[in-house]
Amino acid sequence: MNKEVIQINFDETKFENTTHGVGEKFIFCTGLQCESPLTQAAIGTLISGEFVAEHMHPTMEEFFYFINGHVDFLIAKTVYTLNAGAFIKVPSNTIHSLKANQETKFLYWGVATQCK
Repeated sequence: MNKEVIQINFDETKFENTTHGVGEKFIFCTGLQCESPLTQAAIGTLISGEFVAEHMHPTMEEFFYFINGHVDFLIAKTVYTLNAGAFIKVPSNTIHSLKANQETKFLYWGVATQCK
């Protein structure tokens, strides 16, 4: 178990490309840095028109909080139109995709559904 304190000055951070091939993210911490089943906590950005293709995470549920912007979030064949201030949970093993209708910034984190 990792009991380190993590402190980040966001103004000094650099974003990186996401594994989905669109958008950028900055990872605040990963599961290796935590005692909990957190997989990662990050802030993400998408520019207007960017689209995260359909995918799923068999052993992780995801949580999103939208800081600004406007998105259409497809989860299990239902489209959720979300704006700043919205929160949504994506269950594990559920197909989902995301389309930014304008520049969007969001916090997101994943939690493993199986113990480490």
